[in-house]
Amino acid sequence: MKKWKCFLSIIVCWMFCGFLVNADIIYEPPDYFYETHSSKCEYLNRAFTANGPDDVVYIYKSPESPQIMETLKNGTIVRIYYTYQDSSAISWGICDDGWVPMEYMEVVYDSISFAEEYAADIANQEGVLDEQYMGQTVYLWTYPGASSCTEILAEDHMPQYNKKYIDIEGRSWGNIGYYYGIRNRWVCLDFPTQDFDALFPDGALQVGNTIKEESMQSAETEQESKRIVPKPNHGMVILTTVIVLAVILVTMILLVLMKQSRKKL
Repeated sequence: MKKWKCFLSIIVCWMFCGFLVNADIIYEPPDYFYETHSSKCEYLNRAFTANGPDDVVYIYKSPESPQIMETLKNGTIVRIYYTYQDSSAISWGICDDGWVPMEYMEVVYDSISFAEEYAADIANQEGVLDEQYMGQTVYLWTYPGASSCTEILAEDHMPQYNKKYIDIEGRSWGNIGYYYGIRNRWVCLDFPTQDFDALFPDGALQVGNTIKEESMQSAETEQESKRIVPKPNHGMVILTTVIVLAVILVTMILLVLMKQSRKKL
């Protein structure tokens, strides 16, 4: 009996750990439309800047509901977790407060943007950060030349990289796919413990500077005669109405039958 209890405990712990790992990988937004259309949604998880007509972007309840949940001023940065394409080929993105038209969102320059821009200069090369930096503070950057980074203290094992890039200063950078919940970051292989000021004493971004500046600016959006607004799914509305009427009708029939049976009794 004790063996069975021990075995079951191990299974439960294994399932629970597996759940934590999965939860760490993909975030599922608590949204009804997403839950009912998740198979048609594409995972994104990137930051975007609002850039809509009349200096605002409206957040809607869903791609099929014109109900406005929130208003974003142009320049506001939000994270888009998933995208969905409706029957009119309009792309919608879900953020914390609802759904927005992706046409009005400008992606914030990030590691994916860097990889796309410098694809020809990035080589596939595997390696591990030198163990001499064990126990020291190491900086993991969004991309080579970015001002944003995450500080880690490598005490267990050193980060592994699978891609390599050499910047215009001749410094080598390694792309780390995953390290304790941190994904898709870059480490300066030559000077992993140096911060931004040490790596770039002149304060200028050495990589991706032009595109980063362009992406941070609000692009001039053509004033549209008609703003993108969710279109209600009339078929679903009709189906729901039919179902509700059917339920009401069945309920009324059952009530009538119950009254008749009582009278007979």
